[in-house]
Amino acid sequence: MKPLIVACLLFAGCQARPLDVIEERGEFPRDVLRKDRVLLDKLPADAQRFSVVFEDVIEMIGGRVLPKNPQPGDKIEVTAYYRVLKPLPESWKLFVHLDGVGIANRMHGDHCPCDGRYPTSYWQPSEIVADTTVIATHGQPRADYEIWTGFYIDKRRMRVSRADNGRKDKDNRAKIARMTLGQ
Repeated sequence: MKPLIVACLLFAGCQARPLDVIEERGEFPRDVLRKDRVLLDKLPADAQRFSVVFEDVIEMIGGRVLPKNPQPGDKIEVTAYYRVLKPLPESWKLFVHLDGVGIANRMHGDHCPCDGRYPTSYWQPSEIVADTTVIATHGQPRADYEIWTGFYIDKRRMRVSRADNGRKDKDNRAKIARMTLGQ
């Protein structure tokens, strides 16, 4: 064999074996996520508690909306808290819809979970994941809004398999809260 081919074969043989998906999930650097309050040990005391289960793999266990009494022009911080029930083989995105009650108006907050820092394919059973999105209200009418969320990949949505009374709709969305803009 030529020396270059032998060197290439030796080099390839010494390469570290790539991690498989399960190993990669376990090796994900979670310490920074804990420090940044993306991974929690328990639901915060100021969160509203409820249960919405998505396809028996993720349970939304609560939510929080700040500020409590937003005015037009304020930025609204919507946080959903999820307990992971089973590993997810795919990376899902999240949508947040603020739908006007009695008016045809919607604000959107579609995003990758945790600002793209923690894809759902890495989530581990029993973890509590806090996902926050910020939605601008500049130019939006004063009204009551229902805040909905859910998981999607392209046009496919994760199905809501069970939910507390009034917490789901026919479009596989989970209600986080109801708020008034400009009270």
